[in-house]
Amino acid sequence: MNSVAQGPATGADLPETVLDFDSARRAVLLGAEKSTADSRRVAEGILDYLRGISGRAKEAEINEAVEGSTKLQRAALRELFEAGKVLREGSGRKGDPYLQLFRKMLVFLFSGYIGNKKTRIGKHSLSC
Repeated sequence: MNSVAQGPATGADLPETVLDFDSARRAVLLGAEKSTADSRRVAEGILDYLRGISGRAKEAEINEAVEGSTKLQRAALRELFEAGKVLREGSGRKGDPYLQLFRKMLVFLFSGYIGNKKTRIGKHSLSC
């Protein structure tokens, strides 16, 4: 649903916003800005996908599996990586693409399941 609404006494348009339904109060409430809600939805989709696979995934595989624009997916992956929720292997260059894996897999780094690759957690690196 689209509607043009203006802020109080300023005449400025309000940003596109998601409406949430509170079933307990049976009320419609103003939610997050649409861009924020879309980013959260894509990030959750990426985490769900990575939790459901047994290993690493290339960015292209994530793009195919998760709904959302490539721009939103790249931004969400970067934010998840910087927050330490997703691990990243590889240099991100041709022939050595980034491989993403869910942070819970970190336990396996010390068990030898991932191998002798350099794995980055946010801004930190681990060598196994």
